[in-house]
Amino acid sequence: MLNSQNEKDLGTQVLVHDINSSLSALQGALEVIKDEWRSNPELVEKILPLTLEKINQLHLQLNNYRNFQHKFPLLKNR
Repeated sequence: MLNSQNEKDLGTQVLVHDINSSLSALQGALEVIKDEWRSNPELVEKILPLTLEKINQLHLQLNNYRNFQHKFPLLKNR
């Protein structure tokens, strides 16, 4: 069984990884939108809703991270 510190470390690692993955995906999508909005509006039209969905997902991930940090207040500033 994991102790509280190990649970926090593992949970934090997973959440940070998920947040970084979302940020990377958003960065890539925004680059495509920036480069293609004039020459390929159909592509941008397809990518934009997915980008907005990813932004909402990132918002939820950040809230999960904050909530997770509140579960372990004494371990927060390790």
